[in-house]
Amino acid sequence: MKAMKVCGLVAAFIGAAGLVAACGFVIDPDALIAGSDGDADLGGGGDGAAGSDAAVIEPTCEPTGVEVCDDGIDNDCNGSVDCADPACTDGFECVEPAPDGWAPMVLADDARPSCPEGYTGSTDVSVLQGDGTITCACNCGSDCGATITLTKGTELTCMVTPSTDALQVNASCTGKSWDLPSGFTMATSGNGTCSAKDTPTKSDPTDGRTCTPPQSAAAGCPGAQRCLPKATGFARCVAKAGANKCPAAAFTKQRLSGTFVKDQRACTGCSCDSTPCDVELELWTHPVCQGSAAITITSACAANGSITKLKAYKSKVTGGCTPATPSTPIGTISFEDERTICCN
Repeated sequence: MKAMKVCGLVAAFIGAAGLVAACGFVIDPDALIAGSDGDADLGGGGDGAAGSDAAVIEPTCEPTGVEVCDDGIDNDCNGSVDCADPACTDGFECVEPAPDGWAPMVLADDARPSCPEGYTGSTDVSVLQGDGTITCACNCGSDCGATITLTKGTELTCMVTPSTDALQVNASCTGKSWDLPSGFTMATSGNGTCSAKDTPTKSDPTDGRTCTPPQSAAAGCPGAQRCLPKATGFARCVAKAGANKCPAAAFTKQRLSGTFVKDQRACTGCSCDSTPCDVELELWTHPVCQGSAAITITSACAANGSITKLKAYKSKVTGGCTPATPSTPIGTISFEDERTICCN
């Protein structure tokens, strides 16, 4: 078998005719070249499965050195070209092609690093995620006070205030000890002034950079994919002049961009009405609010029986302000040299 391996190596250099003289028999050089490790059964035995998954090496391939990952040539004659060669895994990758009418590019949308090695056409841009849509809300807040006044007494109308307790607004279970005499109770929280605020929801432009991928003859990718240098710190994208919808393909994350941005989007119109505060006060005889509340008191004057040794409470206050007119969007955002950028 060792002699067979030696003859196999000789065949690669001297051809079949020389092999007859050197080894005394004829071996098909093409069969030798197709093998990956020189261990093929040269005697014709076996089932032919050995080496069936190996890369196919061109018989005329002449090694010129290590693999060059962007020239479309099998430089090291291992049967794998460019992106398909393990030597190119760290620096190159297969990427989807740009759809018709779109140009390939890479984007850093919130920073301006140097273009990746091999990339050109560095352009500083303003970038906006999405399509520039703005939504508005009218935020009125609550003008209810920071405390709840618990009115309690034996009279029947809650108009006279024999005694009060000050409790926290919107409190979780809070410890406090007191008695509630038989009579009427009511919980209130004082009103102040409503403060209307237009609240926009929008994406703001950021400073970004685009770069153009190299035009190369790199190969080794499936289908129409391109073999390109990796672009660390950048997203793979495609671009098209003007405002466009993203193509229905691998590139779906939309950005609007341009060399200068003018953002006049805003919200306006919010106004509020002041309304009574609705209070719900739950009282417990248990110090950590276990089980059901002993009594629930609201902002309505109501009768209650005598309850002694109250130990804790919870409170909830709502209302106080209600939007009177809605907040509506106005203005637009525009870009010089506008491009739609869609990334994967």
